[in-house]
Amino acid sequence: MCYTNNKNNKAGVNMNFSDAIKDIRKALNLTQTELANELEVSFSTINRWENGKTIPNKMTIKMIHNFCEKNNVSFKYITMNITI
Repeated sequence: MCYTNNKNNKAGVNMNFSDAIKDIRKALNLTQTELANELEVSFSTINRWENGKTIPNKMTIKMIHNFCEKNNVSFKYITMNITI
């Protein structure tokens, strides 16, 4: 579900995902555990995303985008090579 956060990641996305996922969580006033439950991922996955250790794959980014639309939250993460 995730890629290591390095410049040659397979997802081809920029490196500000950690900020974007934190912004989403804070906008919805959720804990990391609550967001993990909403997205059906583990707490440790959310924690790794927020700490910039990993980034999600394309399918998960689309799932997060859909979650944001459903909850009227802006998805400020700029993606490259990913059609959402």
